[in-house]
Amino acid sequence: MGKRSAEMLANLGVPWVILGHSERRALLNETNEFVGDKVAYALSQGLKVIACVGETLEQREAGTTMEVVAAQTKAIAGNYFKTKLASTVCQKSKILFYL
Repeated sequence: MGKRSAEMLANLGVPWVILGHSERRALLNETNEFVGDKVAYALSQGLKVIACVGETLEQREAGTTMEVVAAQTKAIAGNYFKTKLASTVCQKSKILFYL
């Protein structure tokens, strides 16, 4: 869903989308909240999501891996549950976390 729309992928029958990749987070400044919004939107369009979470080298060396991953996961999960409550489409949706 970076350069392709969720609707386009769904119309093509693509079942899964990868969101939150570290390169997009770093190069395009995609925040946890933005990735969470993208996940929620993809789910609302009937796509399944592979959500990438993880720390930078600096964060790992600083010992903040768990805090970073928890914040990323919380942003995604929070939007997932809002979407799930708001739409029955998401009842069959799945999120796979990739660390």
